[in-house]
Amino acid sequence: MPSNNKIETILLYIKNTTLAGINAGTNYFTTPKIISREFKKPEETPEFPALYIVKDKQTKIQQFTDIVDNKEYTRGVLSIIIIGYIQNKLNQDTEINKLYRDVEKIMLADITLGGNACFVEIKNVEFQQGADIESNAFCWFKAFYEIIYEDKLN
Repeated sequence: MPSNNKIETILLYIKNTTLAGINAGTNYFTTPKIISREFKKPEETPEFPALYIVKDKQTKIQQFTDIVDNKEYTRGVLSIIIIGYIQNKLNQDTEINKLYRDVEKIMLADITLGGNACFVEIKNVEFQQGADIESNAFCWFKAFYEIIYEDKLN
C-alpha cells in the first residue's frame, strides 16, 4: 500500500503551493480567502471565496520493480474533490465560473504537482448556482480530480 506520507505530501502541496498560487493580481480572476482541507458547509464558512480539498479515495493500481534503481514501487490513484464557494455576488454564474476557471488553470499548470505525482486529470465538475441557505446566496462547484502517483516501498 502507498504510504500515508506520500498522500499527505500531495494534499499539502495542493493546499500550500498549487491553490495558494491563485491570486487576482497575477493571471487569475480571484484570490481565495480560505484554502483548507477541513471541509465546511457554505453556511459555516467565514470568508469567501473559499476552497476546500477533500480526499475521496485512493486505489493501488500496481506494484513493480524499477529496472534502473532496483527498488520496489507502488503506483496508485488518489481521487480528490476541490469544492469552491462564493457568496452574495452579483452575476453569480460568472463569479463561480471564474473561481472554477482559476482552480482548473492552476491544477493543470503543474500536472506533476512539483514532482509528487505522475499526472493530474480532471474527471468531472458539478455546479450549483443560487443555493439560498438561511437568506445567504451561495454558489459552489465540485471539481473531481484523479492524481496518478508512484511511491517507493523500500
